[in-house]
Amino acid sequence: MRELFAKLFRRQAPTENDLDSEILAHIELGVDDNIAAGMTPAEARDEARRHFGNVLLTRERAREAWRFPRIDSSVRTSATACAASAVRRDSPSR
Repeated sequence: MRELFAKLFRRQAPTENDLDSEILAHIELGVDDNIAAGMTPAEARDEARRHFGNVLLTRERAREAWRFPRIDSSVRTSATACAASAVRRDSPSR
């Protein structure tokens, strides 16, 4: 059981790190654009963060997006299997 949890958490960590890196990269690009537009580095950083929005909310939305497709896929697979079974059961024998 410990091995299962260890594998799950190990697999999840790179995803979180990738998300953090991606968020930081977006903010840094905004800072660079703002500096190129004539802002001071402090103003550029503040504006880039404001423009990006709430980092914690972005992380939560990304996590939700990662979780639900797996659940949705499982439900769809089950529904498809049930529908196929019903069709086979209801089709007339030749």
